[in-house]
Amino acid sequence: MPLAPGSYGFSVRAPSLDGQDFITITVEAGRTYQVEGEILWGWPTGRPKFRPVSESGGRAEAGIPSTANPQTGSDQSQASPSTPSGALAGAALGSAASKPAAGAAVDRGRIGFRNFIGDWNLDMWSLASDGSKLEGKGVAQGSAEGESATRIMITEFRSAAFPTATGGGQVLFSYEQGKGFLLVSNFRYSDEVLRFTGQYQADTGKYVFYLFGGPGGQFATGVARSSVRVEVRSLDTASWIADIFSSVDGRTTQVQSYRFTRQ
Repeated sequence: MPLAPGSYGFSVRAPSLDGQDFITITVEAGRTYQVEGEILWGWPTGRPKFRPVSESGGRAEAGIPSTANPQTGSDQSQASPSTPSGALAGAALGSAASKPAAGAAVDRGRIGFRNFIGDWNLDMWSLASDGSKLEGKGVAQGSAEGESATRIMITEFRSAAFPTATGGGQVLFSYEQGKGFLLVSNFRYSDEVLRFTGQYQADTGKYVFYLFGGPGGQFATGVARSSVRVEVRSLDTASWIADIFSSVDGRTTQVQSYRFTRQ
């Protein structure tokens, strides 16, 4: 649609966690701008995402004006993927190629579990009810279980800040036909098994899981578990990270972060 020169803001909303996106466009006379919209996996419904593209069809670089086509929230176009930094599985954590078909994305996600195999040092923090971050350390070993799963065994975990959380535990990442990508965690301090379901985002190289079933309960620091989301990604060939988000006072808040560095 034609627009007079100037700055324009476009927003889109959906009834899901992180279900809002916003983009600002500076329009110059005589130029055409484009924006792609897609629906990413979310809870309880998909979440919208703007992706600016250049006039030639590639992703716009910083400083290149983006979009003058405010078809907000459209899920009819495909994303231009970014390229996460190095990974043992290569394209499993992102590629400069075009967005893969659904089946190819699943294969990349399954292969990506190999990035978690090895011996790791663990550093983590957990949000306390007073807003402070309580830290802990440990070691972990990741081992493959078949072609579509990796189990992480956390040992020697300790934290002076919240001693009830010491002892370690385990996390299983897997893919099952008909069920998709799964995460199951069991930590010794509570002996509570938490089950998550999610997907692998081939364009971002990120696994996104949502807690399902069972009571909400609390984290070890006393923060309530509500609408919990876990995001897992490799930073490079020697480190990966798991970030945990929960609804706190009605707002999505990061409540934990686990960073694994190869020994």
